[in-house]
Amino acid sequence: MDAFLPLPATDLALHRSSTQAIAARATATAQNQRRHPTYLNSQGYKLTMTKHGFQAFQRTCPNSSFMEFVILGHCDASLDEIAEGLYASTTQAHRTVQALLYKHSFLDGAVLQVADTKTLQDPFRWFGIKYARLQLHAMFQPRDTVYAELSGTTVEDGVRTLYQVRHSIEADAFPPLHNVVRFTYEMGWVFSELPSGRVQFSIVGHLNPQGKIPPWFFNKRTAQKHALNAATFSDIARLRRLVEAPPAPQHRARDPASSQPCHVCSTQCKRWRSCRFCGHVACKKCTVVVPQPVAIARSVTSDSSHPIEKAAYCKACFTASRLPSQTNISWKSPDDETRRTSSSTQESMDVALTLQDYDANGFASDSPLSDISLLLESYRGWHGDTAMTNQVVQEALAHVSASSAVAPTNTAGVDPSFMASLEYQRRLVAEIQKSLAAQHSQASV
Repeated sequence: MDAFLPLPATDLALHRSSTQAIAARATATAQNQRRHPTYLNSQGYKLTMTKHGFQAFQRTCPNSSFMEFVILGHCDASLDEIAEGLYASTTQAHRTVQALLYKHSFLDGAVLQVADTKTLQDPFRWFGIKYARLQLHAMFQPRDTVYAELSGTTVEDGVRTLYQVRHSIEADAFPPLHNVVRFTYEMGWVFSELPSGRVQFSIVGHLNPQGKIPPWFFNKRTAQKHALNAATFSDIARLRRLVEAPPAPQHRARDPASSQPCHVCSTQCKRWRSCRFCGHVACKKCTVVVPQPVAIARSVTSDSSHPIEKAAYCKACFTASRLPSQTNISWKSPDDETRRTSSSTQESMDVALTLQDYDANGFASDSPLSDISLLLESYRGWHGDTAMTNQVVQEALAHVSASSAVAPTNTAGVDPSFMASLEYQRRLVAEIQKSLAAQHSQASV
């Protein structure tokens, strides 16, 4: 099988026109439903699920036994955060977003061709060809698809709106893999900014899994699957910041069977994990597990491994990832100059399924982490002991102050990545203090 050959300009223009038409229909559906709450009912959709603040509607498709669906809901995030979290123009970024959204259902993905990228006027602008492989259900074979994707920003009724639409295409140069069924789908995501700062989203789509999945079974699970995936929208930006940051070196070797003090709550714990971001120990209650893609994709002929690993983060770092920062996050070890590379499931697909280059700081060149200049609008903490939180912050501040007090005046020979990490810690502690002071002042009023 040869590597994916770029599509000619005429084919790209055809696919662009198709995605633009899907985007127009999806934004019109979202706009009409916002104006008239009974719009979907008038179009033949029936409410099939209401759960966790999401509503799912389905209707029969005239030329398929698999139903069309619309999912409505709200995100506790700004529109800029949604754009930051979902924008993916490289293979590594694409895999990261797919892993966060679909978790262990994600098997592999790649950016095959890029036609348009973001601009200063529209930082969410993108058009190109992508590949995705998913496990729709454990009982059935994996599915994959090659699709055109179009995303951008528009204004509807004075409301700033993001859209991201996809539709499967025929790709003779990228045929289905062995033991994988090629599925087809058409989907549009629309995110509209509300006066409250929250975001209302609409998912409009139709998916035909092909193969032997019974329609009654698939139709029943489709809305549930997409509603669960949509629950990640609120935290997609902060999750990407954590996952895409290089891991911190371990502070010291620890016996996995030993009892260790939790860095967040200070309790002694036997079931602990090291935070991937800061390297400190955290107990089970103070740990957040985030799925992320590993370096090598899963072989389609083997069930012994999976391209998703469970990365552990302490709640302090998870909460701090929402704070504004003008400093690139870098924990690069001076002893490790290697970069994780990707290999495809078959040698003939190495070119198409190869990760993009990283920048000097260890981030993908188009990653939101390569230019952290977006100031977030709000701070959300976890539900915990405020006094203990203050103690952790004060200890971190004292540690950073002590480190800076004894820092040599001559930094020649000092690893630059260490200095960058130290500077980031100073700013992070300052921002946490500022947020805690604001919370205390509001509570005292």
